[in-house]
Amino acid sequence: MKLFVHPIAQSQFALNAVGTQILDSERHIMEVERLLGGWYGPIEFPEDGQGRFLVPEHTWTNVLPGEVSRKGLHPTAYKAVEHRGEMILAADRDRVTLGDPTAVYVIVYTAEAFMADTQTSAEEKAAFEAAGYTHCLVVTLAVKGPPALSSHRFVRNLAGGNAAYAAKTREDLVAEAKEIEGYERDWIVVA
Repeated sequence: MKLFVHPIAQSQFALNAVGTQILDSERHIMEVERLLGGWYGPIEFPEDGQGRFLVPEHTWTNVLPGEVSRKGLHPTAYKAVEHRGEMILAADRDRVTLGDPTAVYVIVYTAEAFMADTQTSAEEKAAFEAAGYTHCLVVTLAVKGPPALSSHRFVRNLAGGNAAYAAKTREDLVAEAKEIEGYERDWIVVA
């Protein structure tokens, strides 16, 4: 197994990370490789090759607590930040109290899923293949509060940003949209 760390996941190693911030990138990558290698028990990828895996709790020490905060903060606790090419409003990590995450997940693609990703460029695919990678760590999610996509990400997934959305039914999409609406009413990402 050879793990490629996607630029989205790499951005989580920065001091100005939006959402989940990884404090020790080397240890985190090692733990993801252990997880994928079966150290903590067998794992199975879904048919589409896009896996969402719960990270064992004892490995959380390298992940900054929480990626979201409850809304209703003082106006000075918010800031505008650029995230994945767009400006978003976020709670200032230095001005909010974040508790321990309730769960930590990693999103990992198989080589086949990475190659099928519509947001992966031909150059990225060629480099991935040439290096012999077998898996791609896309992102780590330290969940504090209900796990949900942002409405921005949901719309991008619908527009072709995630191949798995092509197979979802109208009812699945409506249910997911309602879950996201409820989530965004009470929670905001931190940066």
